[in-house]
Amino acid sequence: MWWMLAFFICATSLCLCVFLLARVTRLFLSMQDRIEESLDIMDECYVELGKILEKPVFFDSLEVRQVVTSIEKVHASIIYIANGVSLNRDDVQGTG
Repeated sequence: MWWMLAFFICATSLCLCVFLLARVTRLFLSMQDRIEESLDIMDECYVELGKILEKPVFFDSLEVRQVVTSIEKVHASIIYIANGVSLNRDDVQGTG
């Protein structure tokens, strides 16, 4: 009789573990999709900022130079973030 109780407890624990594993897996897959979408957006922004930075600045105002400097910093930070995230993703996939 005790083995039936042990079997019931083990079966219930197994079902609970499978359920929780499925939920965590869905969460990770959802997070991976969001990261990939964010990387695509960052890539588009990086290209756009690169095109803007290639254009010469004809107005020699302090404010314009500050805006260009800020754009350069954002440009560098986008590539830094994208490289960091994509390196982690490549390491997981085994291609890094």
